[in-house]
Amino acid sequence: AAAEEPDHDRDWRPVILAFSRRPERRARLLTVAEWLEGRSGMTTLVAVLQGRGLRMQKQREAAEKEMASDIREGGFQAFPRVVTADDIEDGIHHLVQAAGIGPLRVNTVLTNWIDEDPPNSEGFQEILFGRNLREAYRQGCHVVVMAADETKWAGLTEDTALPHGFLDVWWQDDATGRLMLLLAYLMTRHERWRE
Repeated sequence: AAAEEPDHDRDWRPVILAFSRRPERRARLLTVAEWLEGRSGMTTLVAVLQGRGLRMQKQREAAEKEMASDIREGGFQAFPRVVTADDIEDGIHHLVQAAGIGPLRVNTVLTNWIDEDPPNSEGFQEILFGRNLREAYRQGCHVVVMAADETKWAGLTEDTALPHGFLDVWWQDDATGRLMLLLAYLMTRHERWRE
């Protein structure tokens, strides 16, 4: 009998690259990644440093140690990875291609919304943000952007929040709509969203 092609849609598991440069934003990002994994995926917390040479190698090692410490202290299940590249877009390109284990390839990029970062100059950071997201998309990844101010975040994470909450899905009859339904279902597998 001929072997059947694997059903990649049925076997889909979130393999997430969570991009984080700033330590104060990591816990939220890793919390959302944990929710999206639905106990069936894996997350790598990543950062891209721009530059080359011995000095950059030492910065990369220090940044990766800091990430590993943040992961441990927060009690998260994630892997740290910091890479150096000539530019951020190249770093994203190589990370997306190389990350994963065996047949589990990166399929989701998670990042914070840009408004939380102070802009370097008028409009420049927004252009770079868009270019970097497009690079992840071109590499075949779903892109999830997290945006939550202090009030919204407290509403999602406080013990008294969500006693009978809802997961709202903005449905469109396309691949994005189907992905959103899948991610909403996976979130219900986490104890925080079970009800």
